[in-house]
Amino acid sequence: MSLMRWMPFREHFPFRDLRMELEDMFDFPRIAQNPRIDMYETDSEVVVSAEVPGVESKNDIEVSVSENQLSLSGEIKKTRDVSEQGIHRSERYYGRFYRTIPLPPYVDTEASTASYNNGILEIRIPKTDERQGRSRRLEIQ
Repeated sequence: MSLMRWMPFREHFPFRDLRMELEDMFDFPRIAQNPRIDMYETDSEVVVSAEVPGVESKNDIEVSVSENQLSLSGEIKKTRDVSEQGIHRSERYYGRFYRTIPLPPYVDTEASTASYNNGILEIRIPKTDERQGRSRRLEIQ
């Protein structure tokens, strides 16, 4: 009789194991991870904070905001080159990421700002009384 590891939530993620087995079998790169975000609204602005750990420089991130969406993209580069024979386990993601976040219609795209510190990208988008129809790329501070 063989023992199997019990996974109580397996039925909630039926294809996770299959995906991981296929990635290991065919040596696929890990599927891109979307940055996890917190989004909240104050009386004067909409704030989005995104986790982008591993991004070495703000130049590796691109942020653009339009009247109805915020787009984040970038690249996480490998920090060191390790030969495949020496790796015991590789779970970290390297490569490009992309995420689009819907925004309310009452934001001021022209006055939006972005900053990056310690792996957290923060975008502040002021509210306005009228709809904006423009889009622009943000310079990250």
